[in-house]
Amino acid sequence: WKYADLKSKYDALWPEGWRLAQLQSHIEYGEVVYTAVWKQTNVAEKQAYGLTFKDYKALYDALWPEGWRIHLLDVCVLDGEPRYTAVWHQTYASEIQIYGWSYPEYNVEYAALWLAGWRLKSINSFVVDGKFQSTAVWNINPEEELQVCAWKYDDFKRYYDELWPEGWRLAM
Repeated sequence: WKYADLKSKYDALWPEGWRLAQLQSHIEYGEVVYTAVWKQTNVAEKQAYGLTFKDYKALYDALWPEGWRIHLLDVCVLDGEPRYTAVWHQTYASEIQIYGWSYPEYNVEYAALWLAGWRLKSINSFVVDGKFQSTAVWNINPEEELQVCAWKYDDFKRYYDELWPEGWRLAM
């Protein structure tokens, strides 16, 4: 949906206790469009749509001291520039983020954070100037986690089919 349509639906659902559970953006005909999933809960949330990194980071830094943490983070590329869409929930939990890192940089950070008990909350991959980049958010979480990056569908599906009988389910 275009932003105006998404916002209209969001405003209609908000009073009934529906909040964003998933939110993705992509470019269609040169415009950012959104796909959303809502779930019922009365948690407070704040959102920002299609911001440049500078504007996103300024808003993030302003919300952090008030206890707002990333619930959903999505990145798409418009005219060669990453655009950030975010939803925050209020909690004073710790989180770590990276923005626009190469896969090798991300992979080293992931391995170090994994050992320290951090798990992925959000990950987005995108291409700018022909370079694959990742933006990710971690939080402390005792659950086990498996992740794969940049796999071809056949390889991904084979792994998925191996994990399914063991009780593993996709989280994101």
